[in-house]
Amino acid sequence: MMRSPKDVTAYLVDYEGDTTEIYALEEEGKNAFKLEPAGLKTFEVHAKFPDGRDISYTVLADILESN
Repeated sequence: MMRSPKDVTAYLVDYEGDTTEIYALEEEGKNAFKLEPAGLKTFEVHAKFPDGRDISYTVLADILESN
């Protein structure tokens, strides 16, 4: 049976610059995050579960400016 994570963190990572930059994302509700800054970034989500499992997911994302 899949349980809800006890903790979720999310980051945008910019690997394209001279140095790698990591942006911790601001949570905007339960497991919902504000995606900033704009541009081509790697979106990483890390979830920790009560049974000790850690799961991560990574995807390349083009974050667009919002008005």
